[in-house]
Amino acid sequence: MTRFGDLLDTTVTDVDAASEAVHADTILKFLFTSGSTKQPKAVVTTHGMLAHHQQMLLHAFPFLGEAPPVEFARTLDNLREIAPTVYFNVPKGVEMLTEALERDAALRATFFSRVKLFLCAGAGCRRSRGTGSMIQCPVSTGLSAFTVRFPTAGIRSR
Repeated sequence: MTRFGDLLDTTVTDVDAASEAVHADTILKFLFTSGSTKQPKAVVTTHGMLAHHQQMLLHAFPFLGEAPPVEFARTLDNLREIAPTVYFNVPKGVEMLTEALERDAALRATFFSRVKLFLCAGAGCRRSRGTGSMIQCPVSTGLSAFTVRFPTAGIRSR
């Protein structure tokens, strides 16, 4: 097994050759299941699987090919102007938003002025703890008023 620190110390030799060695069946990543119903396991994702998924998204949502996805900084600019009633993101997006909310009082005031519901997709939050049918995730230790609760139907703040 190669340690991550050792990879960082590796001298880059030929990026083009390494890139050419990648093909559709090359393993891209291992997604580890949560183990909520059985033992956790690694699920293989190949470069071909990701490419097919991206093509499916483009076919299903053609507008994605016309304009690139919005950068998060632009999202924050929009949230400073428009207070949402529903907010949808993945856990990393919620984490990035929380960091911005901690730094920016005006953004915090606008964002929380109307929001009623959080929806989330993807892996769970760090530091989560189960409470019956809910999982509560303090998405930041510095913003004590912001705890995300993950019920079966979505995420709500309290």
